[in-house]
Order: sequence, then structure tokens, then C-alpha cells
Amino acid sequence: MSDTVQIRLEKNGALVYQEAQAFARKQAAQAWVKRRKTGLAVPRAIVRASREGHAIKEMINRYLVEAESKRRTLTAIKNSYLSETVDSANTQQALVDYVAQDPGRGGAKPQTAGNDLAHLGSVLLLARANSSTRT
Repeated sequence: MSDTVQIRLEKNGALVYQEAQAFARKQAAQAWVKRRKTGLAVPRAIVRASREGHAIKEMINRYLVEAESKRRTLTAIKNSYLSETVDSANTQQALVDYVAQDPGRGGAKPQTAGNDLAHLGSVLLLARANSSTRT
């Protein structure tokens, strides 16, 4: 015989989350309910618990699309005037000027400039880490 325990959470009279679990022992069921309710009380826990999973294949496909976007961005930077700048001479202001004023960009939106800086920052961080291991 098994016990099935159900957790139903409501907010303003509306059901926001429900979950059920079967247990062979009543004591195990009670312990699970207590642990689960404590866990669901954490901010955003219900959102995480309600999230649908994704197949590994879907995640890889999305990663490859995003990686291609990063490759295109970094290739554009590599082909710009900024690519001749020595990393030790690079300043935050030079990078900001690049994303704001590069003639080939045609007035990039702030989110595009932010993405460009994030991609370039990853490259610079990796290069810096690699150069410190060589000394």
C-alpha cells in the first residue's frame, strides 16, 4: 500500500502550483511534504519547479545558434580597426568608443553593443588567463 501526497499552493484564490508524489511509508510522505514546502517557500522556487525541461538535443541546437552569433560578432570585431589594438593598451573607454562609434556598425542598439562587449570580454579574459599561466 502506498500513500500519495499532494501539495497545492494558491495565491489570491488561484492555484499557482501543484505536485503529487507517492510513497510506500506515511512517515516518508510527511517528511517529503515538509521538505518540499520549505523548498517552495524560497523566492522563485515555484517558477523553477514549474519550468518544463528541454531535450539535450534542443539545448545543443540553441547553443550552436548562439555560438554562431558569437562567431559572427567576434569576426566583425577582428576585421575592424580595434583588432590592431594591443591588449595592454586597451582601455574600457576604447572598447566603449568602438561599440558606440565604429563606422561599420551603423549605430548599434545598446543591447547589441552590450553583447559585443560581453563576447569580446570573454576573449580578453581567456587570453589574460592563458598569458598568466605561461609566465
